[in-house]
Amino acid sequence: MKQLKIGVFATSLLLSLNASAHMLWLAPAENNQTLAYYGEFSAGELENQTGTLKTFNISKAQHGDKKYSAKVQTDHLI
Repeated sequence: MKQLKIGVFATSLLLSLNASAHMLWLAPAENNQTLAYYGEFSAGELENQTGTLKTFNISKAQHGDKKYSAKVQTDHLI
């Protein structure tokens, strides 16, 4: 029984070390625009509007007195 508990613990530890997290990153674009991407940057995997990217659709930015809303695209925000 003790070996079974150690095996379950070791397996759980290995699986948890393999977890990765999404990140939000910005990239410059034409016309002085900035694109916002969300996903696994190192793997080149982007979330899209059918996934968790849609949670950022209400994003707002402010620069001085100007306020900006995100323009929603399929796999990024402008």
